[in-house]
Amino acid sequence: MKRRISLVAVLACWLTMLFGQQLNESDYHQSLVGESIEIVNDQMSVDMTGVKSSMIRFSVKRNVVLVIRTKEGLRDLNHMLIPEFFDQINITHAPSNIRQEKVYDNVKVDSVAAWKFTGGVENKIQASKRLCSFKTITDIDRYGQLNYYRLSLTGAGVGDTLRLYYAASIPLEENWHHLFSIRMFHHSRWPRRNYHLTWTYPTRIDVDTLFFKSRPVVSKSNGQTVFEWSMTNLAGSLDENNGRPYMELPWFAFNPKLSEFMMLQYSNFDQEYIPSWILMSYHRESAVTLARINVQQGVRTTDLLKFNKVVDTIKQRFPADSSGFKTLGWFQKLMVEKAKYDMDVKYYSNEANYLLNKPGGDMASCLIRDRNRLTAYSNMLLRFDFSVLLAYPMDKRAGTISSKYFPNMVFDDLLFLTVLRDSSLVWIYPISDKARFYADELPFYFENTDVMLTVFTQMRGYKRDMSSDAMFFHTPASKTSDNTRKVNGLVEMDLVNGKAKFSSRVSLSGQYSTICRNTYRGLPVDSTVNMLYHKRVSDISPETKILRTKNGAVADKFPFLTQTTTEYETPLPAWVSDTLTVDLSKWFHHVVDHEVAVGKRFTSYYPDFTGSDSWSFMIKLNQPASLLADLTPVKISNDFGQYSFEIKQLSPTELLVTSYYLVKAPVVAPEKMDQVNQINNAITSGEGHLLKLVRKVE
Repeated sequence: MKRRISLVAVLACWLTMLFGQQLNESDYHQSLVGESIEIVNDQMSVDMTGVKSSMIRFSVKRNVVLVIRTKEGLRDLNHMLIPEFFDQINITHAPSNIRQEKVYDNVKVDSVAAWKFTGGVENKIQASKRLCSFKTITDIDRYGQLNYYRLSLTGAGVGDTLRLYYAASIPLEENWHHLFSIRMFHHSRWPRRNYHLTWTYPTRIDVDTLFFKSRPVVSKSNGQTVFEWSMTNLAGSLDENNGRPYMELPWFAFNPKLSEFMMLQYSNFDQEYIPSWILMSYHRESAVTLARINVQQGVRTTDLLKFNKVVDTIKQRFPADSSGFKTLGWFQKLMVEKAKYDMDVKYYSNEANYLLNKPGGDMASCLIRDRNRLTAYSNMLLRFDFSVLLAYPMDKRAGTISSKYFPNMVFDDLLFLTVLRDSSLVWIYPISDKARFYADELPFYFENTDVMLTVFTQMRGYKRDMSSDAMFFHTPASKTSDNTRKVNGLVEMDLVNGKAKFSSRVSLSGQYSTICRNTYRGLPVDSTVNMLYHKRVSDISPETKILRTKNGAVADKFPFLTQTTTEYETPLPAWVSDTLTVDLSKWFHHVVDHEVAVGKRFTSYYPDFTGSDSWSFMIKLNQPASLLADLTPVKISNDFGQYSFEIKQLSPTELLVTSYYLVKAPVVAPEKMDQVNQINNAITSGEGHLLKLVRKVE
């Protein structure tokens, strides 16, 4: 028996090492390169107490020993949340009114303390909690203050070894939209030498759990169920750029099921829990259900009749549109290009409660209000005679929605999966102050991933059982050939007066159109993506002047081809003797990640999408000049992609400059990151992009 237990223990340790990404000593030391903090020992406990939602609290205690390695680490430590958010990588997409930072509201902090090790002796230093707050929309559909705490330290510096301790508790009632679906990674953004987590909850509470790559040791005592994990040598790989840690690093999901949210099934009178994802989606599903009832029953209020008038006007444009795709596409195009989006600040501030909710009248005026955008969209889509389902996506850079993990169903953006008259499907992303997408257009982070579908018939109804089975649907994916950007420009370079005049055409397709075109159109841009996507072709220097910009139409169907032509002028550097040096790297804006080359990589690298980015400039000189030296073209090709850069002199007054970047691998293993770095370094190398001209002597 002892031998059997020993073998089981050895096997468990081996599995944890294999799937828990615990490193050997050599790899762990490599993981410290470039890190701002090292966690030497992290002891954390989370204790869920109470059984009713109004009484449940998550008590968090943390005792951590760490080394401050850089000034950035000291700054980060002084901004550390008390307690830290359980899920540190979730990405939210929502209107600006709904500010969903990774913090918990109304936390009670019982204790905060810190000690500094000097000569092996602990000396207490000043540590305190700092109250912070921001304004957001609350559960009662009005602005409210969300209060949270950060750590403040005095007496700590770079190179110090500290021990921190805090105890805090999080109420479920104020944070239910975060705590009904919890995910927690065992890795951090900082390396952890030793790590121990204890997670406790009352045994009489039923829970849904999911353990990925590391199962806990489970015990039960005094009416409590205890999960325990112990790990060593964990790399700080949770925040590696363009990583997807949920696919490779160990984590677990925890969803409490409360007895107050139970119901009786109609057919057999069995008691069942109402799934948390139904509770979290109920408010928004109700808006669609009400619109569906109004349409089916022919409710004719003055405001609802205005929806009918808008629908009839749009339908008249396309009398032969049997499927309804042209009608739907034109409607969403109207919303994207013409509709005004009202943030409803006065309403949420409680300054205009007397204003009636009139979504039909607003739609007739081409206005979408923040408080009723789902109502407006539901009424329009249903009155076009389409069937609709609400689809809840999750940014695939942070995770995949499932029946065990669904954190974004209360406030995050959702999609309408619209069924046309010929049963074909079209995705509609409702507009907001941050989102402007055409019909059947999805940004890359919602492509090729699961969405959770909800429909009112899943809920308990008259003589109808509730369905507790979640429904999922997979979104479409774009191909490499779909995603292209092509920039062609004519540059008139005045060597006498020291200026260059550009006339450029930017052609966008696929994800390049989805992500980049709004930069030229004065529409909202996505703040969650690499900011290089939002650089305009004219962003060369602060002295650059835009002379004219003309935006072409956007195609109605994927890949949403569009063009922008722009003219701009920028000064040239001064001549040095008879040599003019121009940094051409400022002319090209290939989207690369400047941070992927820091230290060793421990998780796979996922480009945003595969596609090509081609730039070409024909330079015409107003007087003859020659290249200072023949430049060897840059040509790199590997499994990740391709990059080429070349300067050709076609005549004494003409040069051709081309730069081409192709991403063809959807994922790159950590051991092949040198391929990504090779291309990124070539693109960002300033020396390799210098145009050096010499006056030509007649």
